[in-house]
Amino acid sequence: MQKESKSELVVTSALALAAAFLLGLIKISSPWLYGGSVTLFSMVPIIIISFKMGAKTGFVLGINYGILKLILGTSNFIFLRAFMFNYFRLFIGIWFYWCSIFF
Repeated sequence: MQKESKSELVVTSALALAAAFLLGLIKISSPWLYGGSVTLFSMVPIIIISFKMGAKTGFVLGINYGILKLILGTSNFIFLRAFMFNYFRLFIGIWFYWCSIFF
């Protein structure tokens, strides 16, 4: 098994990020109680890259996908405190993960 180069990793990750973002634009809307929509298969490219290149690459790619959605305005959050609480839980989870590895 041949080791992949850094440039191949960057290009493949960028293509997967672009594919995930484009698949995230395809939404299935339904008359649910409070509206909303479902994006099918938007995380599939990130999952494929995670299986191919490892969990660390998939984790970084998932974080970049979330940041890209926030910057481009396709992320739906209503209240600032809900947004802060969700990301607070994410960073607490990351902290516990790193503590379990190093301590």
